[in-house]
Amino acid sequence: PEIKEGICPETYLYEGVYFAKAVNDNKALTTTDQKVKIENIRIKLENLDNICSDNSIIPNSILTTGMEIESRIRLELVRDNLRLKHLNSEEKNCIEEICKQFNNIFHLPGDDLSSTTAIKHEIVTKDPTAIATKIYRLPKSMKKN
Repeated sequence: PEIKEGICPETYLYEGVYFAKAVNDNKALTTTDQKVKIENIRIKLENLDNICSDNSIIPNSILTTGMEIESRIRLELVRDNLRLKHLNSEEKNCIEEICKQFNNIFHLPGDDLSSTTAIKHEIVTKDPTAIATKIYRLPKSMKKN
């Protein structure tokens, strides 16, 4: 059976085109300006069901690369770091439910920050000259009378 969504290994396809190592749904990434047509590429995805048998959030060992914390312990740590005293019970329950569902995106002590090399930040300016330059008085020896 063909898996439509799963864990993809890092796979190089063409110059500037690759699949990143990630949980994805069969999407390729191109870092070039040209359109690239991909035909008959077969990538073996690891089935998510093998990893997550109870239909809950994917275990943190996949989603985090630093300190590996069990899901329950991680959820408790996230909950302990929340400031919910100013909220009413309905708001508090809503925030806790969202944090429970997306606990993998919170940075906890010991977690490594994720990064990517897929893009490079650059600020292109029209004119590389300085916006303002300070005018200094010329010494008398350099002045022409």
